[in-house]
Amino acid sequence: MTGIAVRYDGRHKSQDWLDALAQHVSFVDLCPEVDAGHPVPRPPIDVYLTPSGTMELRESLDGIDKSSAIRSLSLKWKGHLSRTPVDGVVLKAHSPSCAIDNAVYFDAESGRSSGRGPGMFAKTILSAHPSLPRADEQQLQTAEHRMRFKAEVLVHNRLRRNQLAAGDCLPLRRLVEGICPEGDPLELVDYTNIKAAVGRLSRAELSTVNVWPDGP
Repeated sequence: MTGIAVRYDGRHKSQDWLDALAQHVSFVDLCPEVDAGHPVPRPPIDVYLTPSGTMELRESLDGIDKSSAIRSLSLKWKGHLSRTPVDGVVLKAHSPSCAIDNAVYFDAESGRSSGRGPGMFAKTILSAHPSLPRADEQQLQTAEHRMRFKAEVLVHNRLRRNQLAAGDCLPLRRLVEGICPEGDPLELVDYTNIKAAVGRLSRAELSTVNVWPDGP
């Protein structure tokens, strides 16, 4: 989404609004499928669920199982995020590896569609780090949602630095105002939702992740 061509079809899905977000955070570019050794371009893959509930990633056309490398990479990053300063993740909607909740699932035996859910990489990472602010590019198409996400990332950062208490309402608004560029509709920010998100962040969860050294 940052303009690097890593999609299965050899293209990219660049998102212009990420440039504005980059003024406040440092990005770590990651494509689980490419980092797991899959080429660009490559055959598309789908998510299959076995009768035991195991998730598999198979090539769409010939059914070759590609799960092993991506599963290993997911587990590697699961541990890596416990030691690496990360305050939020932007994931790819509908991706079999990165979707937050809308990857299409198929039954491993019948091949029929069996619902939707997180991609393999996203499921591993987000279940291990439930306090981590997350969004996909479809959820960040409006100024309101982008402001809310930036606020949640900043609050996540400050909470882990012990520079903000979960019940601090006035400092929360000042933090959001500080990251609001000229022209952004600050009045659209829903502080009720942000405070609710802050309330869900537990100290136990936050203590497992470090903060960006040059974070916001």
